[in-house]
Amino acid sequence: MPPDINESDHDFTVVDDRIRFGLAAVKNVGEAALDSIIEERLADGPYKSLEDFCCRVDLRRVNRRVLESLIKAGAFDSLGLKRSQLFAILDQALEQGQAAQRDKLSGQISLFAVMSEEEEQQHSKIEIPSMPDWTDQEKLTFEKETVGFYLTGHPLDDFREDILTVTNTNLSEKKQWLEGQNLRVGGLIRDIKNRKTKKGDPMAVIIMEDIAGTVEVVIFPDLYAKCAPILQDDMPIVIEGLVKKDERGDNIIANAADTLETAREKYTASARIMLRSDLVNRQNLEALKKVFYRHHGPCPVSLTLHFTGRGEVDLEIPKDFTIKPCKEFTAEVNRTMGDQVITYEQQPVNVPQQKKRNGAWKQREAVT
Repeated sequence: MPPDINESDHDFTVVDDRIRFGLAAVKNVGEAALDSIIEERLADGPYKSLEDFCCRVDLRRVNRRVLESLIKAGAFDSLGLKRSQLFAILDQALEQGQAAQRDKLSGQISLFAVMSEEEEQQHSKIEIPSMPDWTDQEKLTFEKETVGFYLTGHPLDDFREDILTVTNTNLSEKKQWLEGQNLRVGGLIRDIKNRKTKKGDPMAVIIMEDIAGTVEVVIFPDLYAKCAPILQDDMPIVIEGLVKKDERGDNIIANAADTLETAREKYTASARIMLRSDLVNRQNLEALKKVFYRHHGPCPVSLTLHFTGRGEVDLEIPKDFTIKPCKEFTAEVNRTMGDQVITYEQQPVNVPQQKKRNGAWKQREAVT
């Protein structure tokens, strides 16, 4: 954002187009702002800092709103500062830029005009605060807000493995879904529309997204009464339901909606830990036992000892050694045993009794 520019390029038309393409996608950055940013960069070279940028571009066309969007989109990342730091010094940078441009318009000679370039940079340099950067989640949220899509990752990146353990499809497979198919899919709520049935009962239609795409999910009143609080959250959810195809495309009629954490417990049938005989010793077995105690839960777990080239043997463990299936448990087990040793088996998708009418799944009509 914008794309890297090779300074050896002498074709300014090409450079102009590449910068314009990168910045034009950013929300709040209009043609006037684009023209000012590109003209100044092509005239006097790359911007060296945020304050240098503010002193050089026309701040009548590049206002604070534009600058905030550019920072959120990562357009200033090449300057070497954290996005949180850029945001923190934005007011100071704008003040410097406005002062420099007022002096220029009034014809006054500023203090900086009689300094050497090195002295000017030293005098005008803004002190950068020491502070943590925005979290990955915050960066991604701002990228989606300003560009319309995620640039540096996806909010589900940290949850992919967990989602795979409890779902039987994802949105990349949506074209293969069949009418009336029962499925379980995980993702984030991108949008929610609260509606009411003709009887006045509250319900919702959500747009759910995963890394591959989006799907509309209809949540009728009975389920909505149970799951409404989690629909307001920004954490992953798992939907179990059936496919409905109509003229608008595929959607899901939800039978259940749970947080990912709840779904892990609800839909995990069992866990299996495969131990390599050459990596097992008394010390790590004792440590593994403590991991079980720290993550006690309802899910049964089995231990299998694998002997390379000779086969496997199941180890008998107490029946009360049941665990809570979660990311933390998986990480601790793998770390303790020094390998990826745990797999999960999921419960089959529930197939509720459905009534048909005229060959279609019966639905209650809703009004907005």
